[in-house]
Amino acid sequence: MINIISLVHANQEITRLIPMLLSKMIYDEQKKIVSGNSVNQTKHLIIDEAHNILNSEYKNNGDDWQDYRLTIFEEIIKEGRKFGFYLTLSSQRPADISPTILSQTHNYLIHRLVNEKDLRMLENTMPTLDKSSYQMIPSLGQGEAIITGNAMQVPVFVKVDKEKSLRPASDDIKLTNLWIET
Repeated sequence: MINIISLVHANQEITRLIPMLLSKMIYDEQKKIVSGNSVNQTKHLIIDEAHNILNSEYKNNGDDWQDYRLTIFEEIIKEGRKFGFYLTLSSQRPADISPTILSQTHNYLIHRLVNEKDLRMLENTMPTLDKSSYQMIPSLGQGEAIITGNAMQVPVFVKVDKEKSLRPASDDIKLTNLWIET
């Protein structure tokens, strides 16, 4: 079963609060199921735009629930695997994600990044990323990625073809088409 919860139209406070509450409920349920038993089912939480939810910048600003939010996700990423609870993060700004959370990440699918802060974070966080792969990151094209981490012996370059039928409306805007039409 897959549940997709879109917070695309929610304000920033809601996009930090709702994922924390749902994740805590689902994680606690999985811990209860597995408690004292072997893992016979897993749960996988995928967080898109993770930098908006797991940003450590909001920690210690005097708002207790903001501190609690990061504590919940840090517990999930540190302890979740033993309960069959897995976290997948997607972000265009990985440097904005809590360093504690990033340090517990084991595998990476890296698309094009050009921000120096994000690139430095990758260089410092990923011991499996070789120099040649690292240098390719700013020039990766659409659909191109480098996969690295514990699951791979060496970084692997991949090119993924665009899905033809079921795709999100997330293509780049072709400015030249807009300029010609006006």
